[in-house]
Amino acid sequence: MLKRMMIILLLASIALAQSPVDLYNSASASLEAGEVSDAENDFNEALKMDPTFAPAYVGLSKVAIRNGDLKKAGDLLKEAISADEENKELRAEFDRLSELNTLMSKGNKSMKNGDADDAFESFRIAHEKFPNYPESVLNMGLVHFRKKEYLVSVDYFHETLALNSEHKTALAAIKNVAKNYGMTATFMPKPLWNDNGTGMHCHSSIWKGGNPLFAGNGYAGMSEMGLNYTGGLIKHGKALMALAAPTTNSYKRLTPGYEAPTILAISARNRSAACRVPMYIDNPKAKRIEFRSADPTCNPY
Repeated sequence: MLKRMMIILLLASIALAQSPVDLYNSASASLEAGEVSDAENDFNEALKMDPTFAPAYVGLSKVAIRNGDLKKAGDLLKEAISADEENKELRAEFDRLSELNTLMSKGNKSMKNGDADDAFESFRIAHEKFPNYPESVLNMGLVHFRKKEYLVSVDYFHETLALNSEHKTALAAIKNVAKNYGMTATFMPKPLWNDNGTGMHCHSSIWKGGNPLFAGNGYAGMSEMGLNYTGGLIKHGKALMALAAPTTNSYKRLTPGYEAPTILAISARNRSAACRVPMYIDNPKAKRIEFRSADPTCNPY
């Protein structure tokens, strides 16, 4: 009886198992819907079942493009070509990827030389030919940012996030600008000993019907709701540090004497407090709480 049940279970698992083609179709649908991680998992599962299944390598190459990694995309296309050497479409796809590399390199070179218009045109063509490549959109935003057209640049940064929600836009933008000037940007909380560190102060407020709800007659001009909100930050402050200051270097920043928070409290003036109420603007709409313990090594989302 037990042997018969095992045979039935085995046959059922075989019947229900997805083929590499099924997994590829599922992954392609996920990628189309913007579910990049799910798509990557299914493409990898397809390759586990059949390591010579070239379409899965092509799918993973598209995932790499969506993640902004052209080198990885090229390597995966080479794997696809090795798995199906007679497929001319794969070689054509590799040539298209090489064209994208050339356009991005040309755009970056123009940016470095100060020719913003030429740079934008290269990035625009790259986006036109590869609409799912986020770096071309990001760089179009950077061109407008360099021209001090900030509102326009933000639209491009939002479009970048729409292509890849895990794209750390601000960090990538700053790093790219630094790279264009031959420098490197670091977001270490405490890169230099005996100097102020780098924090990521988070300002928050609550509004309803167009009215700010944190302004009131309490401490530092805060409302009861604003103070209760801050009380929640203080109550959960220790646990929040696992998310807000996740590295050992984070705690080298949180030391006395460098305008970094060292006290789990609220204050209107003291910069050593984890929660501070900015007092330099006397406007109810500007009333907010500043949580000062986070740093750039945390996930900004």
